[in-house]
Amino acid sequence: MDGTSNPIAAVRPASGAAHGKAAHGGAAHGGAVHGGAVHGGAVHGGAVHGGAVHGGAVHGGAVHGGAVHGGAAHSGAVHGGAVHGGAVHGGAAHGGAVHGGAVHGGAAHGGAAHGGAVPGSAAQDISASSRRERDPAAVRPVVPVELRLMAAGYCVHPEFVTIRGGSLKSAAYPAGFALIRHPSRGWILFDTGYSARFEALTQHLPYALYRRLTPVRFREEDAAVRQLARLGVRAEDVALVILSHFHADHIGGARDFPHARFLYPEAAYAPLRRLGPVRATRAGFIASLLPDGFADTASPIERTATWMPPGDGSPMSGGWDLLGDGSLIAVSLPGHAAGQIGLLLTATGAADNARVVMPASPAAVPPGPATPPAGSTRYLLCADASWSSRALRENRPPHPAAGLVMDDRAAYRDSFALLRRWQASDPALVIVPSHCREFFAIKEDGPR
Repeated sequence: MDGTSNPIAAVRPASGAAHGKAAHGGAAHGGAVHGGAVHGGAVHGGAVHGGAVHGGAVHGGAVHGGAVHGGAAHSGAVHGGAVHGGAVHGGAAHGGAVHGGAVHGGAAHGGAAHGGAVPGSAAQDISASSRRERDPAAVRPVVPVELRLMAAGYCVHPEFVTIRGGSLKSAAYPAGFALIRHPSRGWILFDTGYSARFEALTQHLPYALYRRLTPVRFREEDAAVRQLARLGVRAEDVALVILSHFHADHIGGARDFPHARFLYPEAAYAPLRRLGPVRATRAGFIASLLPDGFADTASPIERTATWMPPGDGSPMSGGWDLLGDGSLIAVSLPGHAAGQIGLLLTATGAADNARVVMPASPAAVPPGPATPPAGSTRYLLCADASWSSRALRENRPPHPAAGLVMDDRAAYRDSFALLRRWQASDPALVIVPSHCREFFAIKEDGPR
């Protein structure tokens, strides 16, 4: 497809896109804490990445110098000092003992990282060899992409559930996904929205409870694969699908892209793989929505992507460089779902342009520091770390009742607060929640 038929339209900015005041965390470098984030031992709201503790869970082989190698503990795998599923028992990690939730030599005591306290977090001193880290001096210039935000169906909830102080009336929440065009990798999806399979798979118990608790409005024409076809993008043209987490409104259309490579956060998938139907329904997961052989063919980002340091103004300790060129950076935003990720990117063209123009090739991006090119906009697709931009702007997280469908309420609060700090420190960043109608247009006339 040539530039004259480019289907990518610029993204509308949020009306004030979360420019509220934010709570600031303490930052102590050298154990470097940014709002609860420890650099080098990388804690995000209690999560160590790359060697990867997510919400207190160790993934991908997590304690080095604390002697757990290749043993992944999933779904909250450090409990009272015991790492389950990977060679630490009785609360002790050899060479770096874990006692009562404290990692010694990995610098967390009762949730405090020495050299920079992290209240309520568990930190580990992850060696450079435990993850693929990028030398900060080797960071390439930002590679801009094209971005279009779309929705494949929507669900309805009483508004008060999703924003504190909201109305008792039902409100519609788009099942948002993003179509991305990379200058050399081609078409990429971030999530997929719903598909007709959701209705088919939720006809009977226990999955029927999912549909009753979260009523869905979907028309076949809303499917991601149908919308892409109308833009001239065939299913086989999609080279990569990145999943933020595994709730049905994010993976519903995954099977429509059988030729794509799938990237996903292992911290999100590992706790779900062996759940029976009842517990899977409670977790919002319907395994049959995923492509056949997903577990064997898809790629966990913690093992395949390069960890890179944070950009200016970011409260994160870093993120995973998914393509190796700085164009798509996955960041950890757990809580709503275990291991949930957001996607940080730079889109060409100003946010209020009707269309955007992509560079001819990666070589067209001039050498220089990792700063966004002129005329571009930086976006953080934050998945479900917030339900709306309004909630972020007004500091109105969900009602406590929403905790019934969350993986970890405390981690959700941490991720929500982190987004507000990030927006306050980087006002130019456009934060896009996956269910926010300020970004995703829907027609409230689907079948009921």
